[in-house]
Amino acid sequence: MSTEKTTKRTVGGSAAERGLDFQARISAIVMAHLLAERPIGWLEGVLDDTPLELDAETGGPGDDIGFVGRDGKQVELQAKRGLQRGSDLWDALLALAFGISAGRINAGVLAVCPNSSATIRETLAEDIARLGMGRSDGLREIGRDWAERLSAASLDASLVCRRLRIVVISAVEGSRDAEATATERLSRVIQDPQSAWPVLIECGRRLIRVRGRAIPEDIYRDLSLARIALKTNDIGTRVQLLAAIREWLHRIYASTTVLGVRDTVPFEACWLELDVQVLNEGLAVQEELDKALRRYHEYGRDRRYGGQSFQSRTIARFVKKCVVVGGPGIGKSTLLKRLALDYSADGYLTLLVRLPLVVALVIREGRRFEDSLLDVALSASGIRPPFTSLDGAVLLCDALDECGHQQPLVTAALHAFSVAHPRTRIVVTSRPIGYRAGELSGWRHYELQPLSDSAAEQAVLRVLEAIPFANEALRSRAVAVAKDQLRAQTIKDAASRSPLMITLLAALSAKGIDPGSGKASLYRQLFLLLEDHPSPRLAERPPSEPERGRFLELLGWCLLCHGNEAAEQTLSRCARWWSEETGQPSLISESRVSACLEYWEGLGIVERVRTLTQEAITFVYKTFGEFAAGRYMSKCDLAAQRELVVRSIRTPEWKESLSFASHLGLAPLILEIWGELAERGDTKASYRFDDAIELVVQAGVPVTDDALARFAQCCWQAVENTASRARYAAGEALCLMSQEHWNVVREAALARLECSDPWDRLVAWTCLIVSPDQELKVPALTDELRSLQRAQPTDSYLGGLHLRPTGSAVRRHLVLGAASRVLAGSPEPEALQALNDLIGNAEQLNIGTIQQLQTLFERAGLTLTTMLDQQWSRNKVSLPTLSDWNREIAYLFELVDDPSIKHDDGEYGDEGGSLELAALLTATSYWEMPLSSVWEMSVPPSASMSKSLVIHTVARAAGLDYARVVRQARAMRKQILGNEERGARALFALPLVDAEAGFNQPLVSVECMPELEELILNGNEFFAHNSAMLLYGLREQPEYPSAIERLLTGGRGESLRYSAELASKLPYGVCQQLLLDRLCLGDSSSGCHYLYQRLTPPYGARHIEAIRKGLEGSSAEAAKAAAELAATFPVDGAIVSEWRTHFNQWKTKEKPYPKGGGTVPDSPRDELVKILVQAYAYEHVFLLELLADDRPNVRSVAREPFLTAAAASQSLRTTLIEDVQSGSLEPVIFSAAVSAGLYQGEEAMLVARLLHSSDANIRYAALPILDVKFLPPELVQSEGARLLTDVAMDIREGASRALRGLEPPNAEH
Repeated sequence: MSTEKTTKRTVGGSAAERGLDFQARISAIVMAHLLAERPIGWLEGVLDDTPLELDAETGGPGDDIGFVGRDGKQVELQAKRGLQRGSDLWDALLALAFGISAGRINAGVLAVCPNSSATIRETLAEDIARLGMGRSDGLREIGRDWAERLSAASLDASLVCRRLRIVVISAVEGSRDAEATATERLSRVIQDPQSAWPVLIECGRRLIRVRGRAIPEDIYRDLSLARIALKTNDIGTRVQLLAAIREWLHRIYASTTVLGVRDTVPFEACWLELDVQVLNEGLAVQEELDKALRRYHEYGRDRRYGGQSFQSRTIARFVKKCVVVGGPGIGKSTLLKRLALDYSADGYLTLLVRLPLVVALVIREGRRFEDSLLDVALSASGIRPPFTSLDGAVLLCDALDECGHQQPLVTAALHAFSVAHPRTRIVVTSRPIGYRAGELSGWRHYELQPLSDSAAEQAVLRVLEAIPFANEALRSRAVAVAKDQLRAQTIKDAASRSPLMITLLAALSAKGIDPGSGKASLYRQLFLLLEDHPSPRLAERPPSEPERGRFLELLGWCLLCHGNEAAEQTLSRCARWWSEETGQPSLISESRVSACLEYWEGLGIVERVRTLTQEAITFVYKTFGEFAAGRYMSKCDLAAQRELVVRSIRTPEWKESLSFASHLGLAPLILEIWGELAERGDTKASYRFDDAIELVVQAGVPVTDDALARFAQCCWQAVENTASRARYAAGEALCLMSQEHWNVVREAALARLECSDPWDRLVAWTCLIVSPDQELKVPALTDELRSLQRAQPTDSYLGGLHLRPTGSAVRRHLVLGAASRVLAGSPEPEALQALNDLIGNAEQLNIGTIQQLQTLFERAGLTLTTMLDQQWSRNKVSLPTLSDWNREIAYLFELVDDPSIKHDDGEYGDEGGSLELAALLTATSYWEMPLSSVWEMSVPPSASMSKSLVIHTVARAAGLDYARVVRQARAMRKQILGNEERGARALFALPLVDAEAGFNQPLVSVECMPELEELILNGNEFFAHNSAMLLYGLREQPEYPSAIERLLTGGRGESLRYSAELASKLPYGVCQQLLLDRLCLGDSSSGCHYLYQRLTPPYGARHIEAIRKGLEGSSAEAAKAAAELAATFPVDGAIVSEWRTHFNQWKTKEKPYPKGGGTVPDSPRDELVKILVQAYAYEHVFLLELLADDRPNVRSVAREPFLTAAAASQSLRTTLIEDVQSGSLEPVIFSAAVSAGLYQGEEAMLVARLLHSSDANIRYAALPILDVKFLPPELVQSEGARLLTDVAMDIREGASRALRGLEPPNAEH
């Protein structure tokens, strides 16, 4: 007789519907006792059969139903309706017996209905119990038959029957006693058990269909969906605790507050979902307080790109242990509230705690960590939970960084808790500053990402829809105000910073407050809003409004001026200033400062942050502090203001505070001082003339014409200075000024329209064109545009690219101003042609300018066409058609399918909720694959079975419910095949969910190795990657080395990357031997560079052979990797000579170096030269050859050895001058030699003659010789003065610097 069933039915113990109903009702009975936490009574005297979880269609000995008892014992049950003596009886009993004997289950139950054979219900049931007591006497015929069957199967009758029972379950028509008992059990926890019973039966049916599993959380979820209320007044069970916590969480978090809005708003309505990005590298631990705070304030400024991003609301669904890091005001605590609402609604035991409170209980009262979690989570709820396990719970932990030096204790406790409760989900949040991963370093780490501009706009409008208004007309008006405000980039940038900023902007709109279009006016209104909003932590004597405001100003200036420092130093400094201003004793000042700090902490504007050893005080946003510092400057006396403005202009990091100060009334003073500094030659002022206008003129406050006129005169003087790039910044400043203050610029601009200096003339005309002047007519403009095309100054980049001012900004003003005038009416063809000629190929126009031009042309009913269109068309990537794309997606989902899972159309069909399918795409790295891999899924088509195996196995490794995955994939595939356009959108509408497959253990048998190898070698990258991960799980198997050898031998290109990675998991000696065999015996093909990178010391003769093979081959990538390996060897004469031969050979083998830009081709020479310069530094001719090489990396390596040799050789220095003059060498190496002081005395005079060269590059390279260290002062003076008129700006600037070097040291600059 077979020891196992030869076939398994897909659904239920019987194909008949009545049998299915019987099985579903038995499942419902088990679930009723599971909810009530009461024993079922079927196994009385055998084990405690209080169920903890239920399985349907287990595929095990019982097949139909399985459940885990309170003591962890596994019970399985076969359900047989109307059972009679025969094969069905004996097959079912023997399957249970084999399972008991083999230890697969701890007990088995054959469940029969009352209309089954009485011989089975009574006689056989009694005889089995008798056999279980070790008694074989007194058995009836059916009992003896059973005993003989056990003996024939070599099974111990006493052992088996001790744990085997036949029970009669009255759960059929006309006999519902068992159901009545179950309903009575339900009445203990459910308000209306009669309504709950049908829900449990339907739940049982669904579990049978999907072969699912149910725990209290799952059953509670079904009851909640059916609106079945639980009793929560007296909590005695886990499911009641779930319900009570859910009710409490939804009660306290149903609404929230918005800063600046007096009434509460619905939490769900204003929830703003952010993305989280996986942090693949650990956070840098920064102990230095100042650096840590600077890095902290960088968080949230911009979205990060390049890593995997997921929707924050899906955190912990499949990756169950994680840490979420977020910058100031980004919404870490709000995210935990959202997760608490979601997980509790899904039926999970959800605990939300602040970790500083938990650690306080552990340390102060010596409480167990687990008990402390429960106490803190439920402290304000009034819920008194029964003893309950936290396994399978959701633990949401806030503020890890605030635990300070106790962090190691907390992280160790969390790690130990996670090990003891593997099914528990744990989410920990922390600021980046002060965070130490400790024992959580192995957990998944995420960073909360700010919103994009477009998402931020929608978020502001969403909050406005949630804020209560007296009527809809007021709401509509606020929405209209917000939309108008969000057109300004400043407002968009602020909104995208964080949810806090979004709610503040929404509050401004709700109050009808216009923040203006400038940053200064925006933050001014935000501060007024904050000062008007009461703190939630009001003390008995809160600080007065003047006190609160002055504290912020002192704090802002303290942090700006003195940098980030320890909290005690900051507070001490603020208290000292407070005493100096008010005359109050220090103790009173300290008290008032402390009270103000507490007030602003309560509002969330100021916060305490900690490193492991220090605490600091900072603004939640750095910009808040910069605005406060600007207010401080605006309230100082005149002498102090002048000093602070000078410091601010000379300190670029203070730019924002200076801008705010200008908005607050210091604009005339800032212009005056800026002009004074520029006139004295202060480059930090003169190079930033345009900043002065942006900070002051565009600050949105009136500025006197006299102050502007003085500044404009200073700018015109700078424009006329041909020896400084400050003329470019000054030109842009004048253009900006002309737009708003044309009356100030007009006279000087009109006087320069016919100026002989092209730059003066260009600036003057651009000022006129961008001004509101109506006297300039289009025909006159058309004539002038033709000449202005040639007026653009020719800049020089003799010293390489730099960030100093250029004339491109004025050109952008010219193009946009001309376009606005020409396109204002019906443009004449001649004018339009002149404009198109001016735009040309859009050189020096940035993307923003091109977009503005596009808008202007569209408004005129025209199309902007430039040479860029042709350039962009050449760079377009060829994308697949919609039908091709959908075909490959449908093919992927076909591979996901599993025929053994019953079709259940309509279930799990909503793509927005297809979490398991989305998780599968993440676990298989689908979103990280190259586009070419994604749209070539069906290549090769013959490997579909192998591909399907890989996908199914990865899903299992990620812990996904595969039945749900299959049904969601079927629904998605149906959409794709039914509607191409909607199908493509459906894929990208899937939620972004994190999931991670565990590949450390074997997931497939060794018989699958050939299939995996085939996919790695011949499949696309998607399947190669996942196959390699599965093969990695077999690394302990004896067949693994042979598989890797085959992969290395047959691999090419990317398959060798996977092969090399898999080889590295072998023992060191085996790995190195296989790699060397492939490199020495195989061809040097693409992908071999991955193998070289895996070679490690100690090196020997075979490594030299491998290097030689790589250098002899045709693959530049492999040769380069071989050369990198060669560079690790000691310099040996014979070997180096061979490397020099290969160096010379690759001059012709490598692809030509692109002269005009483009992709730089690989070459081993960049690495070989590092070896050769060590061995042949004495060969001057060789060094000169290297300096003349086409490849910059080769020239760079040769530079220092050459300069060292030239310092000791006059002839080499002379040769350098000759070769530079002849054009054999680039002047840059000559410039380095001159700067290094290699030319002195008579040689210096020779260099000085090169200042007269017709080649500007040579003149520029010789410029460092203009120094009294090398030449007589009178020669420096005469040559410098002459070069002030040079055609190249770089040379004029260099000459100007040389002349300033002749001035006395104490001269004022």
